[in-house]
Amino acid sequence: MWIDLTVAVTADLAEKARANEKMTAFGHLGTHFDVMNLTFPLDNARRSGFVIDVTEMAFAGQDIALSSEALKLIQAGDFVIFRTGMIENVPYGSEAYFTNHPQLSSALIDALIEKKVAMIGIDAAGIRRG
Repeated sequence: MWIDLTVAVTADLAEKARANEKMTAFGHLGTHFDVMNLTFPLDNARRSGFVIDVTEMAFAGQDIALSSEALKLIQAGDFVIFRTGMIENVPYGSEAYFTNHPQLSSALIDALIEKKVAMIGIDAAGIRRG
């Protein structure tokens, strides 16, 4: 099943983002890829993967972990995205959005790298804070 992860950028959302944080720019509004100055062919985004709902365990400032049973389902080359609900509960661009969001535990990141996933995503400011 194809899942569209796009967030519509409306004039109202853009204005709220500009007002909340001076570092917020249109390039960080809605769905985007951080590839650290590397080339990222868009064909890479069309692949198998998982959207993992962690809203029950993703509280502000908390590390997210997965059970070994859940990790067994993830295969090399998968796209793994974590739904924390942060974007629905904290204003985009606010200080709390950038500094107090849930993050993936270091152990989970290491496990995903070991599995050779293609991409890791999250509906927060990043997979780790700061």
